Amino acid sequence: MAAPTAITGYEIVADPALISGIKPLKPKFVANVGKPYSRTLLLEDVRRFQMLGTVGMVRAGEQSFKQGKKLLYRVEANPAIRSITLSGVSLFKPEEILKRFQTRPQQILDYNRLFADINAIPDYYMEKKGIMYADVTDLKDVAVRDGHVKIHVREFKMGDLVVKGVKGPEADLIRKSFKVKKGSVINRATLLASLHDIFQLSTVKDLDWYPRFDRERATVSMILQVTPVDESLPPKGRSRAD
Repeated sequence: MAAPTAITGYEIVADPALISGIKPLKPKFVANVGKPYSRTLLLEDVRRFQMLGTVGMVRAGEQSFKQGKKLLYRVEANPAIRSITLSGVSLFKPEEILKRFQTRPQQILDYNRLFADINAIPDYYMEKKGIMYADVTDLKDVAVRDGHVKIHVREFKMGDLVVKGVKGPEADLIRKSFKVKKGSVINRATLLASLHDIFQLSTVKDLDWYPRFDRERATVSMILQVTPVDESLPPKGRSRAD
């Protein structure tokens, strides 16, 4: 049975803008010299290039070299960024958010850096206005074409308030105590204060809550799971007289 063909060398041709990013990868490629050639190993190499974030395309090939195979890679850079625009932002000027981005026009598009900037958008809303649930929630909300980057931010508004575990007047009292209005953005302090007020009601033993998102409508409904106080027990904060 013939021995597997070994990797005997590498040749990497890359756009000049990528050289500094590729240099740290050299030890990884050197470590593969002498190993048996496999499709899996080649795909791992390609993945290594793609993880740089600035790589647009990797063309792979091979040729005979020193009784083995030399792996050949042609690595092409992403386009330079021509513009970055934000849509869906109503609480700030888009420029205020873009000023915090590390991604800038004229740079080679780096998807790692771009998505790090995008993932920080919710923090900006929270830091500046205490607003929850403003985010870029779908890859379709990030479009890159001909160097133009377009990002759509969804500022989720309050949807329905769903009260479970109690009905009638008790449920109505809980709804009245909930101060986040339908159709408004969700302020964290207002939400937490509402939950605190509900928990303090004499009819409430325990309270759990969770959001339910409608990404198409950009709304978030609040589900309140209420455990009522056992009517056979005294109200909270009081002791039954002997």
